[in-house]
Amino acid sequence: MKNILYFLIIISFISCEEKKAISRNLVPDKEVYDIINFIIKNEFSKSNNNSKYLSEEFPMILPDNEYFGIEKMDPIFSKSDVEFMKLQISKRYEFRIERNLIQNKVVIPFDSINKLRISEKSDQFWKRFQIKYDARKFDGISLPLFSVDYKTVIISYGHHCGSLCGSGETSIYRRVNGHWKKFKVISFWIS
Repeated sequence: MKNILYFLIIISFISCEEKKAISRNLVPDKEVYDIINFIIKNEFSKSNNNSKYLSEEFPMILPDNEYFGIEKMDPIFSKSDVEFMKLQISKRYEFRIERNLIQNKVVIPFDSINKLRISEKSDQFWKRFQIKYDARKFDGISLPLFSVDYKTVIISYGHHCGSLCGSGETSIYRRVNGHWKKFKVISFWIS
């Protein structure tokens, strides 16, 4: 009887762990890091502000999980794509870059960046950043949001180099013949 009880406990534990992994990883790592490494290689390298450091970004989401009007992009995203992206949006704050899957960047966890921002003198972020990392800039990238077939993605990324220094964009990319191509810039910022 004890053996059966132990067996049931182990099975339920494994089942819970599998459910956690499934809910956390809506899109396979291979797909996520394929587009992230593409952005590092092809977009960050174009900029004079290119940094050796990379951190997570969390783009602003409008009320009701609206993300740059994806529900109104009928020719680009189907209703099932939009629903799938909304699930991904709900997981965005769980996104942490896996260092071993990134090419040509040193990953600074968002929590480390955030600790430098939150203090009695928050206006001293860049001074603290420079002292800690011996650098004056870093790049940031968001969790990519994929269509159901993983062939279209929305991703935000940018360069941060000071209080009034930086730039970035949110864009749609499509996989064409196995290669990512920028399809549309949804928004951009510059400071």
